[in-house]
Amino acid sequence: MKAYRIRAFGLSDSEEIMLKSVLRLAADQLEQPWQLVTDQHFDFAVYNFDNELAELAWQARGKQLTAAFSHQRKTHRAVDVILKRPLRASDLANILNFISQQLEQRHATVSVAEDSTETADASWLMRLSKQLIRRFRPESKRPDLHFDITVQFDTQSSALLDPEKLRRWTSELSGDSAQKINSLSSNLRATNRTLIKPLRRLQINEIYRQAITDTLFERDIAAVRRDFSLNSDHLKTINRMLGLLDELSLSYQLIAQADIDAGYFPETDRRLLFCLNRVCEANSLSSLYSCHHYRPTPAHKVRQCHQIWLYLEYAGCLGRDVRISADMQSNNFHSIHSLLMLLLICDPYSLNRFEAFRLYRLLEPLAAQVETGLFSSQDLTVKNAFLLTGHFCMDCSSHQAPTAMSRISADQLHCPDTRHFLTSTVTSSLKTLLEDKAMSPVDKQLLRQISPRIEGNYERKYHRQTQIPPQNIGLITGLADIHQYLMQPSALEQQWQLLNHGSGGMLISFDGDLNDIMQPGSLVAIANSLDACQLAITRWLQTQPGGKTSLGLEIITGTPVAKYCVSSHELHQPLIEVVEKDDALNANLFAAKGVYLTDKALTVIDLDNHQEVITMAKAVASTLDYDQFIGRRKAKHTFH
Repeated sequence: MKAYRIRAFGLSDSEEIMLKSVLRLAADQLEQPWQLVTDQHFDFAVYNFDNELAELAWQARGKQLTAAFSHQRKTHRAVDVILKRPLRASDLANILNFISQQLEQRHATVSVAEDSTETADASWLMRLSKQLIRRFRPESKRPDLHFDITVQFDTQSSALLDPEKLRRWTSELSGDSAQKINSLSSNLRATNRTLIKPLRRLQINEIYRQAITDTLFERDIAAVRRDFSLNSDHLKTINRMLGLLDELSLSYQLIAQADIDAGYFPETDRRLLFCLNRVCEANSLSSLYSCHHYRPTPAHKVRQCHQIWLYLEYAGCLGRDVRISADMQSNNFHSIHSLLMLLLICDPYSLNRFEAFRLYRLLEPLAAQVETGLFSSQDLTVKNAFLLTGHFCMDCSSHQAPTAMSRISADQLHCPDTRHFLTSTVTSSLKTLLEDKAMSPVDKQLLRQISPRIEGNYERKYHRQTQIPPQNIGLITGLADIHQYLMQPSALEQQWQLLNHGSGGMLISFDGDLNDIMQPGSLVAIANSLDACQLAITRWLQTQPGGKTSLGLEIITGTPVAKYCVSSHELHQPLIEVVEKDDALNANLFAAKGVYLTDKALTVIDLDNHQEVITMAKAVASTLDYDQFIGRRKAKHTFH
């Protein structure tokens, strides 16, 4: 059997030894033998462009296949593939197997007709653009991709269609993001309903895209204040931004659909591939904005991204960056799609307010490390939960995020549209980031929170049972209102429905808009009757567009008792102690923000004027509303 030959240029001695070692480890997975050579007869050239010798060899290269040997996933040189370090045996085997298949086809074509070589080269080189895919697509029919576009074009439009005038107009828009959203939305909507040549539409779209993303990510004081308000204007702004992102996605769908209808394919048409990438990006931003406001992710947008994924997988374009011009460049679809999937895997509805945007930025450089592809026979037989860490199943026929393989049935893994979604490298990078002393403690806390979900081994703390029929309960939110209720219980007008419950948690819902701003971490009290009350912490929150809100609560064991504490300024402030019968020494306390000071004494007074001194020993949680901490009792006496 013929052995194909690899020649390395610019690799150090240690790098060559490493490449030989990985090649040896991959030997059992190779369909054809490969060997590393040093002579002038080779089939595949590997360049380390950090070395000048590699640069010289690159300038004198022949018609062999080429690869960049690099820590980066991008290079400005026109190589056929990137071998990213550290190189794994399975990745090298997949790439070499695909190359050997194409070389065989190429040689067969040359033997039939010399003039067919150039066509063969073009076809298979395009299919070799994705170095991240662990296993390559099977030969099958090209998946259908059709956008449900229902707009009616207007021959007489007031839309601004001159790119230079449009760029100047967007730069002069009001600094208030709400007004900017209104202006951008009305003008882009008009543009999408005007017949324009594709190239001009693409230029216009890019200007709108820049203005929209700038508005989406800006966090000026006005935007922050709106996020802490639930008035009708704020709710209108949320809906208008979501509508604006819909129009942005539509603007690229119009071009993509026209190119598809004209018979173009993404492997040969850069503009089509570019627009498909932009559609996924716009859908991702829409999902991010929805998560930021605890709204459900638009199901049709996630499904659309999955459908494009299958379409580009067939074309071999998932990992191909696109450059139309100096100011029109796109990251590859694989990274854009993987970023959205990582965000959804992290369950953003359990994050504190504003953390979805921060998490999106933290995950952005890690998305390229996700590996996707078909399941191998070995993948399908692994049952050990530890070995399945970082292994997910992505159902591209659904609107769902990837699901941990430990929770997937064997039948689901064999579905034709399911793919392996592997986050092991992302998990390793998260561990490295957590050891980085330069990273802020706030970012580290967020990464620690989402790490179990990206590893795929997050488990709900408490088993819950469905409440049939749903039971009505009262809910009080915020430390001050809970304290007042504990002092003077009264009937609650706002009734929630208990949907399911367990020993330590429950899910409740309310039909209507909340009067209070809530978020994961908020303190609430659950009142089943006037004499029964429990404290709980909100751990999950989602609000439907129609106003139905669902809360996932973690119950705090013990009986809440209203008391007061004396601060350093001799002011009496509300304090709640959760009393547990089995622990008389420690006190689980909730006080106003700023009361807690480590190892400081706190004077606590109950409603009968009994006073005791408690040492603030350990912080448990801190929000804008309250500090939760453990106190140790010192003494107790009564004043008359």
